[in-house]
Formats: sequence, structure tokens, C-alpha cells
Amino acid sequence: MNRIIGEIPPSLGNLKALKLLSISHNKISGHIPVSFGNLVNIESFDSHNEISGSIPQSLVKLSQLTVLDVSNNMLTGKIPVGGQVDTVNGFQNNIGLCGMQISVTCPEDIWPLKGRAEEEEKQSWILWEGPWIGFPVGFFSSIIIMGSFWIFFCSLKFGEN
Repeated sequence: MNRIIGEIPPSLGNLKALKLLSISHNKISGHIPVSFGNLVNIESFDSHNEISGSIPQSLVKLSQLTVLDVSNNMLTGKIPVGGQVDTVNGFQNNIGLCGMQISVTCPEDIWPLKGRAEEEEKQSWILWEGPWIGFPVGFFSSIIIMGSFWIFFCSLKFGEN
């Protein structure tokens, strides 16, 4: 513990040769910079601090990453899916995180029950809308056509006499 305070500078994302970044057990706050997706050679990043916000989607580009430990922070939102982020497990004690890596379903992945019922009702109406319109139109069209033929044939029959 070095008692470092402040935010992670986004310029750290420019250190493309960086292989290990350990800033654990300090008082670092703020967000994980999106620029961390540029750390193409990073193999290990750990941070037990006071970092908040979401985990940037850009971290899925880090193909060398074997250790990502962001446990014991204040992170929120959905853990990005893809790349090495799917293989690491350092997400503990971040009450606001969700995702398949920690077996916590995210709210946006759950269909609201009310919305589902309304959607099913709307689909049910669409399935019956066609027959309710089509049947009467077809029925009356048939009567008109048959009536026209009947009148035509009757006029031919009675016209002969």
C-alpha cells in the first residue's frame, strides 16, 4: 500500500510495452480509462481501490491479458464480453457488476414481464387482425360476384323467351 490517491491518468494507455500494472490497495478513484484498450502487451492488471463506473469495452482487445483483478472496487454495469475478459475472474466485491463471468444477470438482459405480456397481446391481435378484415371482405365480394353472375344468367335465360 502506497497511499496513492487520485484518478488513473488516461495517458497510461499510451504505454504499449507495459506488461504488468499493479495499483492495488491505494485510494485511487475515478474510472478505468478507455485508453487501457491500447495496452496491447499487458498481461496483468490489478486494482483493489475505489474505482467506480463501468469496465470499458475496449479491454476485450487485450489478447495477452491473463490476470485482470478489479475486485474490491465500486464498479457497476455489465462486464464486457469477449477476448480474455471472458477467462478472468477478478470481479469480486463490486456490488454493481453483472455479467456471465460472475453469473449475475444484468437488468437489461431480463425481459420485463409487463412488456412481454403487452408484446404477446400485440402479436395475438396481429394474428387475428387479418381474418377479421379478410373474412367479411371476401364474403361480401363473393356475394356480389355471385349475384352479378346470377343476374347475368337470368337475363340471358329470360331474354331468350
